[in-house]
Amino acid sequence: ALHDSAGTVAVLRQSNVSQSTSNVHGGAIMLRSSSTSTLTSLVCNETMIEDSSADFFGSAVYNFMSDFTAVDVTMSSDADSSGASNIGGTMQCSSSCGAGLYGVCTAVGDCFSCTGECLACPAGRYLASRGATSIDECEDCPTGYATNNSASLSCSRCGHGTYATDATQPGSSGWSGYGVSSGAKVCAPCPQGLYSSDSGATGCDLCGDNLYSTAGAMNCTLCYSDSYWDGDSCQDCPSEASCAGGDELPSPSQGFWTDRSSVDTASGLTV
Repeated sequence: ALHDSAGTVAVLRQSNVSQSTSNVHGGAIMLRSSSTSTLTSLVCNETMIEDSSADFFGSAVYNFMSDFTAVDVTMSSDADSSGASNIGGTMQCSSSCGAGLYGVCTAVGDCFSCTGECLACPAGRYLASRGATSIDECEDCPTGYATNNSASLSCSRCGHGTYATDATQPGSSGWSGYGVSSGAKVCAPCPQGLYSSDSGATGCDLCGDNLYSTAGAMNCTLCYSDSYWDGDSCQDCPSEASCAGGDELPSPSQGFWTDRSSVDTASGLTV
């Protein structure tokens, strides 16, 4: 169908090559450059090659010391492993899919046969470049990054108080606080009693003895709100006071007072 060795540059777009045969190489397309000074170059876009055959290499395409670029080129199923042969040249085969997407393609020798359909990279993976021919080109989000969207071009770094996990929803007891090193889908808040002081964390740290935290905490405090520190442990806030948590003493409600000289008296507020 096409035999070029004259050092030309050509573009084949939205064409259909059917039932083409060759008694040598390249049943449908044969490119052959005699030297680098007479380089032959062909670009095929959205082209279908059906039922082609050759007695030797490249039942569909044979490229010898030339440049062959294929974008969404479909080769029929009878194009076996030698369907596209590249000898000493460059053969670049891709889909027409944009970033975040990959084509439905099958390897045919040194090229790919693509249907023109594009699928989205799943959550937890991203793809910044275009022309992908397989889901394998979708990359896992790196350590400490996540995306819960399909067709993502990038992943977002998890902030303070969160960690990277592939669990998109909390379980019966909430997110565990222990994530994954790559492929995360969500930056989840650290659960109560754990914290994350750094961004890009893959897990949360446990608060130490007598230290506490609320969900999504960047650090731990002595006591939760509605409790106070008596010097040894956290105690429930007296009914006659309000407590901000941490190391702050109870604040007496209106009509009550307490002796601030001793923390112990905080539980014995007096009218």
